Amino acid sequence: MGELRIPASRPLDALSKLRQSGEAISDNVLQRARAILSILDKSNVSAPFIFPTDIGGVQFEWHGEKRELDIELSPANEKLSWVAFENGVAELEGEANADESSVLQLVKWLR
Repeated sequence: MGELRIPASRPLDALSKLRQSGEAISDNVLQRARAILSILDKSNVSAPFIFPTDIGGVQFEWHGEKRELDIELSPANEKLSWVAFENGVAELEGEANADESSVLQLVKWLR
């Protein structure tokens, strides 16, 4: 697999900018997003792109040449929703706990 594309800003900075921009993201979602970033920091995985969602959540995205992964934190659900793409086609999707083991298992898709 080729190199993953890297976002221009650090993930924690991107998360702070979302909050400062007036996006309707709850404190609970921001706290959970910071916890996910802390797990990712320990994992040596490339930094994700971070976007607000239409429903007040946060989405993490990784883009590679062949594989992509989207993980979404929703204000209405404590579990993570995720979709894994290969060559632009959704291959796998589901929900997972937001714990270290589950998050690390998800990002293995990128390797």
